[in-house]
Amino acid sequence: MADAADRLLSQVGHRQYVLTIPKRLRWFVNQNVALPGELSRILAREIELLLRQRTAGSAAAQIHFIQRAGRSLNLHPHVHAVVSEGRFSLEQGLLGPRLKFHAAAAPSQRDIELMTESLRRKILRRLRRLCAIPADLAQKMLAWPNSGFSLHAKVFVPAGDREGLERLLHYCAKPGLSPMRLSDCRPDKPVSDKQNRRYREQPSRPGPRGGLASAIIPYRRRSEPLDWTGVVRLAASR
Repeated sequence: MADAADRLLSQVGHRQYVLTIPKRLRWFVNQNVALPGELSRILAREIELLLRQRTAGSAAAQIHFIQRAGRSLNLHPHVHAVVSEGRFSLEQGLLGPRLKFHAAAAPSQRDIELMTESLRRKILRRLRRLCAIPADLAQKMLAWPNSGFSLHAKVFVPAGDREGLERLLHYCAKPGLSPMRLSDCRPDKPVSDKQNRRYREQPSRPGPRGGLASAIIPYRRRSEPLDWTGVVRLAASR
């Protein structure tokens, strides 16, 4: 993560966006390896739309992390996005082209509410077009007074705080199951989670390839958990 912070992200402020989807959709999204990537792309476009309205420039820098499980190893597909708080433009200088950063104001609560509603409609529409969910389910969820979609954007790392940015990237990329937290993963013995009492003395279910982890997240459904878009790989030039 230190390498990602140094090579991919410039010395500007960054904000974390976390997109979560309703429980009703999680099973469907987990069945298709491409669907979490669709969530990430829709979120990236929505963030760009927000920043385009608030500042100049051509594009922001975004790194997205796709997670499939929650803290208790429950099925919970969601997306973490680390995004520059503004957009970059390419301008001509005395020594040749250079990048200029255009900072943007922090999103308000109203901005996040509008983005959440827009994400709900776009995600449901996209899943329906891909035949990933039944048409009647999409219609029902569009009529829900509480959509079940959530967008969190309160975590901000100011410019120059590289240690804080590295910690944020570590948090976004952490696996759902950490080997350091398990005292024993053999199929014939119980699994003991050192930090979560709820899962102490739970019998493990061996998977076909990777033991307990494969039983929770089937091998054939795994996909690339990291993606980026916009202006990245700039730190060396700034």
